[in-house]
Amino acid sequence: MSDIISICGTRPEVLRVIKDLPSHLIVNTGQHYDDNMDKIFWEEQGIKPDVNIGAKSFSEIYDGISSLLKEKKTKIVVIYGDTRSSFASALAAKDNDIKIAHLEVGVYGYDMEVPEERNRIMIDHISDYLFAINNRCKENLIKENVQGEIFVVGDMLYDRYLQKRRHQDYILITIHRKENQNAKFLMKLFKEYANDDMIFPIHPVMKQFIGKNLYKKLEIIEPVEHKEMLDLIKNAKLVVSDSGGVIREAFFMGVPVRTMMKVYPMQEEIECFGNGDAETKIKNILLEKCKQI
Repeated sequence: MSDIISICGTRPEVLRVIKDLPSHLIVNTGQHYDDNMDKIFWEEQGIKPDVNIGAKSFSEIYDGISSLLKEKKTKIVVIYGDTRSSFASALAAKDNDIKIAHLEVGVYGYDMEVPEERNRIMIDHISDYLFAINNRCKENLIKENVQGEIFVVGDMLYDRYLQKRRHQDYILITIHRKENQNAKFLMKLFKEYANDDMIFPIHPVMKQFIGKNLYKKLEIIEPVEHKEMLDLIKNAKLVVSDSGGVIREAFFMGVPVRTMMKVYPMQEEIECFGNGDAETKIKNILLEKCKQI
């Protein structure tokens, strides 16, 4: 028996497959049967599917998954998208009274001429656990009156990007706003990241709040020109800032950013992909739900 079964059939689904789950079976439906559209993506992710259904049509996928679910007596089926494999597998799970977890939910364009759009909406309506990328997707689900539990977790594809992004092992910190102009705030921030290398291009107004540098891994430098700042942002593993411009530039480059502003008008856009921890959140929720079933 496998508590959780992940079902994939196309490249986007393979890229999102959750790894390192206990009692977890990974299934390839075979929808993308060409090696250039299937095998290379599994190998690239370092995943070997436990089962290959070898199906292509909707009915073949449905029948193959339904037979597998009857055999494995699983608790939760994880669906990763809006493809033929996703919809057929979700229906098979529903017909076998198995809980459905659906990733990337509520991403609607409301063009019902598009097969994937129809698939996504129908899967959302029959799913028990819905993992939304952001609050906008959650609002779409509420408008659709879906009945399952909704969790805002971030974007798995963003997680994958961050995992493959090359960066140096330092945190870039830029602080200058009036609400943060005090020694207590700075010392608390530096202490929080004391085990990491930190680079702090110091704004002139902040110099009065810096006493003796007590942190060996903190490098305080003079302000830098814009091109050099862009390089510092691009190569950082994390940016911690109260600068609207720096925050947006980090977002543009795909660098995780922590906003140190009481109110940031573009916070929703910055947070729309999450903080690179979507997979961890989803894993924890799935494991907790398994205990409850």
